[in-house]
Amino acid sequence: MIRRVGITVSAALIASASGAVAVAPGTAEVRDEAGAVVAAFTGLDAVQDAVSSVVTGRAPEARPWTILVGTGTYGDFAVATPNLAVAADAGAAVVISGVGIRDDTGGGCVAITRGNVGVAGLTCSAPSRTGVSVTLRNSEGGVSLGSLTIDRAGEHGIAVTGGRGVVITAPTITDPARDGIHLALLTARTASPITGGAITRAGRDGLRLADDVRGVSVTGLSIIRAARYGIASEDAGNSDASFSGVTVTGSGRDGVLLGGGTLRATVVSSTITGSTGAGVRLGEASGLRITGIPVDGSNAGGDLVFDAAVRTGGAYDGLRAPDGMFALVGEPAAVRVSGVPIARAAVASWAIPKSPMPSLMVTPSASSRPSCPCTKRWARRRSRTLTTPRLRSTTLTQWASMFGPMTVRKTWLIWLHRSRQSPVRSKPQGRIWAVWLICRPQVF
Repeated sequence: MIRRVGITVSAALIASASGAVAVAPGTAEVRDEAGAVVAAFTGLDAVQDAVSSVVTGRAPEARPWTILVGTGTYGDFAVATPNLAVAADAGAAVVISGVGIRDDTGGGCVAITRGNVGVAGLTCSAPSRTGVSVTLRNSEGGVSLGSLTIDRAGEHGIAVTGGRGVVITAPTITDPARDGIHLALLTARTASPITGGAITRAGRDGLRLADDVRGVSVTGLSIIRAARYGIASEDAGNSDASFSGVTVTGSGRDGVLLGGGTLRATVVSSTITGSTGAGVRLGEASGLRITGIPVDGSNAGGDLVFDAAVRTGGAYDGLRAPDGMFALVGEPAAVRVSGVPIARAAVASWAIPKSPMPSLMVTPSASSRPSCPCTKRWARRRSRTLTTPRLRSTTLTQWASMFGPMTVRKTWLIWLHRSRQSPVRSKPQGRIWAVWLICRPQVF
């Protein structure tokens, strides 16, 4: 019922905004469920005055009313009544800046404390605290935030705490001092979709699942140059999160961090590049699925990094190297998987071969290098074996599967020669292969 009412409010908002007479600049109009104008307000506090009039003049509060705002700059406003939509009129440029005559949000632009509320088409300019804050009781939800622009927030761009779900569509968040979008205490198993939009230069994380967040679905969001993590989930109460078609670039630490006991998280068909740390870092978690991400060497700390932590039930497939797709079997630990760009493919002083070469490199995580009693001897023996024509073109996964159940303990970078000429000659014919150094379980 709550979700149905929320959809009704959004539909009424769209219908009213597109089908009614334009609202005059500097004016906020209150309209009932039939689209009739009930009241109109002007001045810096026009939007807050309009919201207050709904609280006192509407009965019962289950009636879905709408406030349409004309072009102009207004002070902040707080929505403490349910079933209300606040939106810029069609084509209007509406800016919320400062607190007007009264400070209604404590330094933000919009504060929402009841369910089934929609806010759309507004620009929030330089609030001293969080731009748009949503704080709901556990029994309420249905909040919709659409096409909001939030610039230079003093804390988070958007913060959602509690309730039964929120819908965020096409936000544009630039230069927040802390997180672009900060989610906490979304414990109900109601979907909370975030669709489209961009978060740029977050002072901390682009999107943070801070505490007990369940059922978040992120699609098509771009996160650019976050100071720490593009996306971060490191709380044991976080579960059932999915990230699809997400683009994360230039993160100061890792592009995506999943750890801290996170349960059932999925990263699908997303692009994570240019991170100072890992593209995707996996810590303690269960039920992870990573598929369709690029492994191209564009992240300085590795494209896919498995920390030395406990993980179960993971699936890592459809990983996109420049020369093909591959999958990882089991749950690697203390392992870094990265692409090898041509410019970095030389080993020591060896010349870079001109023939095509696989672009995958798997190395031990710097934080943990487990001992393996068969390391170098095994690597040398396998490197000689791999030079045979039967195995030269075999993929890493296929090669590993030939030897039955294996345990990944360390990795080795191997140079394979197609001819007997020295690798330091002018035109060496060879490949750089990155292979797992694999030992049978009984060796340990």
